[in-house]
Amino acid sequence: ASVTDVDITGTFSKVATFSGLQTKIYTTSQVYFDVLVKLARAANGNTAQALVDGVTMNTYNGTPVVFIDELYTQNATEANSFVLFVGDMSQAGIFTDRTGLTFTTSTEQGYLSDDVYQKSMARYGVNWWNIGNASATASARRRGALAALVLKN
Repeated sequence: ASVTDVDITGTFSKVATFSGLQTKIYTTSQVYFDVLVKLARAANGNTAQALVDGVTMNTYNGTPVVFIDELYTQNATEANSFVLFVGDMSQAGIFTDRTGLTFTTSTEQGYLSDDVYQKSMARYGVNWWNIGNASATASARRRGALAALVLKN
């Protein structure tokens, strides 16, 4: 299965509509260039200048695209693969630094060879509070600030 424009615009309809929502598309740069740019270039009305200049801003259908290359994605054409989030991440949760970045050094293991070992550690916390649900009962469903596009078999 491949992603279509209908899939992406359908994901927009799953996001809540409340005051202050600044909708964006969150995805990896690989999905952006492999899927979204190809869909934009395949649209009718592309001029030779548009093909030469390429897509000049990271947007899709006027919506800003934010690259989050830490998101786990497979090839966007594989079944059961995550493609992108649509919505406002700042309204859905918060990403915090729990301990800060710490460095420790050790010379014990490499004492005889004058090696110095360094270890760094950082801990992060994510608190989601407005993500909605996917209840099987239609009347119990609640839209949140984010919606995900996932390809199924």
